[in-house]
Amino acid sequence: MTRILAAACLLLLLSPDISIAQTATPKVVFQTGMGELAASSFRFSPGNTYLLGSSDLGDYAIWDLRSGRQIKRIAPAPSEIPDMIYLTSSDISPNERHLLIPEYPIGIFDLYDLFLDSTLIRFVPEGAAVGEMITNARFSADGSKILLVSQSPGEKTPCFFTIVNLKGEIIHKWEVLVPPMVETNTLLMKVLLGKNKKLIDKMAKVNRMVVSPNLNAVYFTSFMNKVYSLSLTPGAPASPKLVPLPPGEPEIEELGVYKERLVLKKFRKSENLQNDNSLLIDTFFVLNRSSFRLERTSVAKFTALNKDLRSNGITTAPRLSSGSMGAYLDTRKNPAGIEEVVCRDMLTGEEFYVYPFGKPFHWYTKGDYKAGELNGGIPVAISDDHTQLLENTRDLVVHDINNRTIRSYFSGIRGPMRLAQPVFLSATQLLIPKVYNDAFIVDIEKGNVNRLKREEDCQDTARNGANIYFEADNNAQVGIQVAVNYPDEKRLVLTNYLPNDLCTAGNNRTIDVYETGGLKKTNSYSYRDPEYAHHVGMLPGNAKKFTINFKLVDFSKGSDPLVTPLYVIQKKDTFFAFNPVYLPASKTLFAVCGNRMVSADADLVFAHFNTDGKVVRSFRLNRKKLTDDWNGLVTEGVVSPDGNKLLFTMVDGTAGLFDIVGMKMIRVFPYSKQMVMKKIGLLTSFCAYSAVFIDNETFVTSGLDFKLKVWSTSSPEPIRILDDNTNVVYFGLAVSPDKKVLIGTDKQKIVRFIDLATGKNMANFAAFNYSNYALVNNEGYYMANKQSNKELTFMYNGKAYEFSQFDLGYNRPDKVLESLGYASKETIGYFRAAHEKRIKKLGYKNTQGLVSAPAITLAGLPAEMALTSANDLAFTVTAADQQYTVSRLFVTVNGVPLYGAKGLPVKQAKPGPVSIPVKLPLGYGKNQVVVSATNSEGIESLREFITVNRKNAPVKPALYLVAIGSGTFSEKSKNLKYAAKDAGDFVNLFDSKSGDYSKITKVLLTNEKVTKKNVQQLKANLKQSKPDDVVVVFFAGHGILDKDLNYYLSTFPTDFTKPSVQGLAYDELEGLLDSIPSRNKVLLIDACHSGELDKETVQRSFAAKTSSGENVFRNAGPVNVKETAVGLDNSFQLMGTIFPDLRRSSGASVIAAAGSAEYAVEGDKWKNGVFTYSLQSGLKDKKADLNQDGIIQLSELLEFLQQSVSELTGGNQRPTSRTENIVNDIRIW
Repeated sequence: MTRILAAACLLLLLSPDISIAQTATPKVVFQTGMGELAASSFRFSPGNTYLLGSSDLGDYAIWDLRSGRQIKRIAPAPSEIPDMIYLTSSDISPNERHLLIPEYPIGIFDLYDLFLDSTLIRFVPEGAAVGEMITNARFSADGSKILLVSQSPGEKTPCFFTIVNLKGEIIHKWEVLVPPMVETNTLLMKVLLGKNKKLIDKMAKVNRMVVSPNLNAVYFTSFMNKVYSLSLTPGAPASPKLVPLPPGEPEIEELGVYKERLVLKKFRKSENLQNDNSLLIDTFFVLNRSSFRLERTSVAKFTALNKDLRSNGITTAPRLSSGSMGAYLDTRKNPAGIEEVVCRDMLTGEEFYVYPFGKPFHWYTKGDYKAGELNGGIPVAISDDHTQLLENTRDLVVHDINNRTIRSYFSGIRGPMRLAQPVFLSATQLLIPKVYNDAFIVDIEKGNVNRLKREEDCQDTARNGANIYFEADNNAQVGIQVAVNYPDEKRLVLTNYLPNDLCTAGNNRTIDVYETGGLKKTNSYSYRDPEYAHHVGMLPGNAKKFTINFKLVDFSKGSDPLVTPLYVIQKKDTFFAFNPVYLPASKTLFAVCGNRMVSADADLVFAHFNTDGKVVRSFRLNRKKLTDDWNGLVTEGVVSPDGNKLLFTMVDGTAGLFDIVGMKMIRVFPYSKQMVMKKIGLLTSFCAYSAVFIDNETFVTSGLDFKLKVWSTSSPEPIRILDDNTNVVYFGLAVSPDKKVLIGTDKQKIVRFIDLATGKNMANFAAFNYSNYALVNNEGYYMANKQSNKELTFMYNGKAYEFSQFDLGYNRPDKVLESLGYASKETIGYFRAAHEKRIKKLGYKNTQGLVSAPAITLAGLPAEMALTSANDLAFTVTAADQQYTVSRLFVTVNGVPLYGAKGLPVKQAKPGPVSIPVKLPLGYGKNQVVVSATNSEGIESLREFITVNRKNAPVKPALYLVAIGSGTFSEKSKNLKYAAKDAGDFVNLFDSKSGDYSKITKVLLTNEKVTKKNVQQLKANLKQSKPDDVVVVFFAGHGILDKDLNYYLSTFPTDFTKPSVQGLAYDELEGLLDSIPSRNKVLLIDACHSGELDKETVQRSFAAKTSSGENVFRNAGPVNVKETAVGLDNSFQLMGTIFPDLRRSSGASVIAAAGSAEYAVEGDKWKNGVFTYSLQSGLKDKKADLNQDGIIQLSELLEFLQQSVSELTGGNQRPTSRTENIVNDIRIW
């Protein structure tokens, strides 16, 4: 079979910029979910490995059900609405590797390889230039062949049914004439149809379609309620056969093939989800595939709950049948009066299973889902083997029917936080606002990202708990410009987009003014405003007059503002200002004014207002005669840098330029394919939503054609289209001061960096909550703060992996900064050195874990893992390496090693497979299990990730406290005044928390009792702990460095000149926490040099420093050190700041009182060590509860200690995290 070229036939085999890769590359995937506006539907893959979501807008998302993580989102292709109206859907191959994804609505299908994450073939119709489109595509049952259906508008045009192989080679092709949907050969029918005949001609002849397993027959519907059968066997007549419908000729919505039967689903005319107990009915007709004789009518009845009780925001209709329509759902009440869902066989009515309905969950409902029953939601997908059911409730919940368990659950739309239009503060400093009064400050030259606010507040915690981070809704489609920079005044003004009623009952709109130099807040105002804030502005002078949307808000006379609407009244028409801008030259506010209703007066008024809100000059643009479809809703209004031109865009697709000085129109861009998408029949798609000037003569627009277009003010045609290959709509645009980079915020809540010279997408920024972010370049390298790791997912070979699998290879701030092009070589070098230091410190030979690594498989895992009551998890790990022997097995649970930091040794004589049984105790709640193996070369396998949720704890955990106060010594000159007191104060601190624990076990070891032997014996007590118990070990005393810079803690008999003799090695102290049952472990060290030391970046000093004024240093060793480099020059410090700690350790988090080259201080003014003093203040007085949610996480405590100790010591001592458990942020108070 010869390969067919695009010009000669139906297929364009390969896009020129896409090659068939032989190996997959790990890629970072943001968890964006589906859009909440479009109606979405879901289906299980044939083997139930994936969940596929699709929306009416052509959006596709794929979840890996093994992890519950999204691995792919495919946005609609750039397009204009075609001349044919059709319905389409995707398909997945039986081996779950390949997908057929439609590029809707342009009539192209992609053969996509899920493992390689690439498009292998683009199927383009031969007659694409004259309106032909591929509307349907299906795999054969063995996945070796594909059926493609292409068609053109018009009742007399043929349809083409083509079978190809996976290389795109044609096997057979049929040209088929489908009978007209409506007979128009009579004068009466022609009169009745009238103008609608043109609309009917634009409808596809093949609509919904289903195929037989071996592709020898196809069944399809037309828009006019006709069902056809077509034989696809060679030699059969290419003539479709009309399938007789059941009595009454019901409207047919879907088709299915099940056990040699054709199943027709009657159109569901009403879906009343408004009232409790509203009844949905689906009727299915089972026909013999040969004779089309009606064999059975199955009726699915479903009692739907009030839709307001479902809150994950996805618009879905109940799905009462499986994809193949071999099963359907029914509801009934059992003898006890409990509502039940019954799954029945479509052919016989036999029951497959029965599930109780359960109680509904709302987004604020706390607690676990219940297994073995629905949770009050609606079913939205049923697997073809009837073993999986997807429920739409608080989340999307995947039920494993056979095992009566919950397999997985996740939010279908929760993704990054909604971000507003970016603002440049300087040439390289970018402010990215959130939807309330906060923002990220991104410095693309220095490589740092900070929050504008320095503290969390109610808005952070209230919104952080919601499932939905404010998906772009109808109100947001006008854009969100809630921050404006005024360089001449060196001021920044910021407001909140959402009326903030979550945290305040009174004033819900806040306007903050900052100095742009140090970003110090200088003014803050608040008032009551029920509307969303799409635009903010400030009048020059005293920063007391502002514009919010179409209103002038004046605080000149006090805290209660004078609010003046900016509008123009002409005759009976009222036109409201859109994004008024202050013009220094005329000292007026200028705006384009339109009617705020979608279907209202189409005219526009351009007006100058004085600073009191009165109209000074105006010009009315009469548009009524242009078309009946105009309306007056403006989507964007931006002023050129010189203040002489206004660019506006509208919902109806209009864009125009207005001369502000001459008060006249310069140009109206026509309602055409150049600026907007084509209008057909009854459907209209609106276009340009956002725009920005590059300079006074050039601007960029973005709209629903998914294109970024560059325009000249002197031309009606776009001068360039930026091929950023992102297929998204931007709701806000900004241009860098040097005109090199375009920044856009899109509907997926991603901020994208576009190179204006090449049009290529350079990098993407996403915010996961109020402080966590990631910036990913186009090669997949990223920079992120350490707390963002839980939000990052890698896709590799069609599977989701947790971030730590590939973090060493892809967490590369140096490469991200290099790709953006603003950081100096010196800055990039600092970050590269930090990466290299990290690799060296971890001792990794292969940073990406993909070459010469052992492979592991897990067997014997129980079905009940998403929610279980089991005490243990047992399974078998098989590890195999063809080149080297397997040396160690590593299993961690919530970051804590099951077999200790060094793992479980594996004895293997020669390379090959080896099986190791594993049994691990489960803690209550979420157990994140990670399994891997290393070979004799130290190369680690790809990790297997398991999430097991054990039901809520019936009892409170126990608290184990160990406090060691090493204050007196055999060498009395080294005595410390407050070390023993620190230890006593620490254990007594928790007396007030007895109600939080089932018991509190205290061990206090001070002064003469602090010996190496006594400390080592403490572990026996800690081994009595259980997985959910909390263990905290505290040490106060001297920190000692020997001549080789090894670190020791003091004991009573310590020889301070030779600390290795009687001193306590750091590893021995941390060893108390290794291999104990507890998975909530903390070590606190109040001693000098307790931070981690990099021997390559310090200089030795042999002059001991023991005091400064009234303060005493907890330092008595023979060696002291000082840093040889600071700031970015210190790659070790930089490494610890930007990279998560991936070392294998005890799983404990260790907080040290001082850096490796710093002294820990004690003094009479604190009557403690300053670290212990701050620790007590942070916990007892709850100063460390930074987000004010009533609990203190360990990460909050560390942040508070760093700030407090540094302030109390004038910056001479700063606590640090020596090691950290990146999975488990322990609640410490």
